[in-house]
Amino acid sequence: MADTGALRAPVRKGVRVRLSLAALVYTMRHYIPALSLIVIAYNEEEYIGSCMEAIQQQTFPPDEVIVVNNNSTDKTAEIAKTFPFVTLINETEQGMIPARDAGFNAAKGDLLARIDADTRIPIDWVEKVHRILDNRAQDIVGVSGPQYFYAVQDSTLRKITSDITSRYGFFAVSKIMLGHETLFGSNMVITKHAWQKVKNDVCHDSYKVHEDVDLALHISQYGIILFDRDLIAGISTRAFLENTKKHVWRLKTWVKSVTHHRKLFVGPNR
Repeated sequence: MADTGALRAPVRKGVRVRLSLAALVYTMRHYIPALSLIVIAYNEEEYIGSCMEAIQQQTFPPDEVIVVNNNSTDKTAEIAKTFPFVTLINETEQGMIPARDAGFNAAKGDLLARIDADTRIPIDWVEKVHRILDNRAQDIVGVSGPQYFYAVQDSTLRKITSDITSRYGFFAVSKIMLGHETLFGSNMVITKHAWQKVKNDVCHDSYKVHEDVDLALHISQYGIILFDRDLIAGISTRAFLENTKKHVWRLKTWVKSVTHHRKLFVGPNR
């Protein structure tokens, strides 16, 4: 893996030394594909700083961090620029899918990780991704994990809400509907090889499909999508506090993505 020392911010000495040694031993024993971490951002000045700080603390730094600024009118871009490891690109076509595509297409890594600007990845998130995918990138095309709400302080309540909304909610229902695991945009990784296969075939209208489900349906033709319950990431509660109309729209696009594509694919996940 390339030397990304600029990403290594100081933390408690015992934690950083212990985990860095573990990561070092791992790199000596395994081939390490380059990992690009893409963050989609539209008016995210409230969250982007904390997101970048979490990336900065990684025990196993990503090889590249791309922030896709999708026409932000606040200080999102200015804040992102304060982190020297960030590559900032601008996507003028509004929408999650155009921004995602711009980030994936610009990325140089063999593994394309994607999170949202309100995501806070645990200190060992990148390290876990490598342990999951490094030796199985030929048959695994993507991996996602559950989320938890970092605003929920009580650990028991945090786990309960995570299980209900994520593990036994979005992922479980999606698996029933799709016949295989899906992807979750706040916490996901796909291989660049898979992206190259599907980038011209995925739906490009952010308002007609659920982009994560659509992408999962396409890449599932070329390999296995994993759900790893240990690859967890923190997110804000904002998506769940949106108005009823937005929730109905999300549900409709989720179902529409499945019904539109499900009959087209009979891939190795089935």
